[in-house]
Amino acid sequence: MLPLDLTPPAGPQYAGGLSFMRTVQPVLDRYCIKCHGLEKMEKDVDLVMDDARYPKSYMALIQRGDHRLGQKGYKSAESYLSRPYEFYAYSNKVPQMLLEGHGKLNVDRESRLRIIEWLDLNAQCYGDLFPNKLEHRRLDTKALDVLRGHIKEHFGEELAAQPDRALINVAQIDESRILMAPLSAEAGGWGQIDGWTSKDDPAYQEMVKLVEACVVKSDRENRGGWEPTLETGAGEDWVVKAREAYLGQFDEDVPTEQPTP
Repeated sequence: MLPLDLTPPAGPQYAGGLSFMRTVQPVLDRYCIKCHGLEKMEKDVDLVMDDARYPKSYMALIQRGDHRLGQKGYKSAESYLSRPYEFYAYSNKVPQMLLEGHGKLNVDRESRLRIIEWLDLNAQCYGDLFPNKLEHRRLDTKALDVLRGHIKEHFGEELAAQPDRALINVAQIDESRILMAPLSAEAGGWGQIDGWTSKDDPAYQEMVKLVEACVVKSDRENRGGWEPTLETGAGEDWVVKAREAYLGQFDEDVPTEQPTP
């Protein structure tokens, strides 16, 4: 079999490793939170995002998904040899439910892949271990009040009263539910609420500005993924300089032809 070209993971593209909030939570916001946290609480599973260090939506999937993460459950040296399909997405209940339809839920292929790839990466929560994460951004209460008033005027009181992080994804702002649900599928949105047919619609652009105003960003937050600066938590100055020196040796031109032995 010929090797395949590498393809980017499903979902939004960003620096660093896969982030649950940025890749998986938008899928939950789109398909799951209506029955798991907003209008009802099926099976006592709450998939609405919150501001906990490990969000309740993340913990709900970890605790109930029968993930068999990593080497959990191994008791002897012999059992370190795993069998195919024993771990990660293959052994997990969540993608199996989605593939079977989970009632009348019709999850699109890319959304399923987001969840499958997250599980195959051992269901990590954050894309890196550095401080000042985008996922830890806060929300400005005054700006949020303005946003809720705008939502109430255009989409009704029920939507305006929903939890703030059911409306706004602080780490992946462009996939916030209040932006994606009213945007037509033809324009790249979810088409769940009558709203905008194009991102060029002035009303959509106004909502984007209101959402952006709610998210409190820090000058020290790590937007570089695995390429953080000293100011965003990369460590001691000597570590940064040593890393730069190490990477610098690869900047020189490498000869295209190797000498004949």
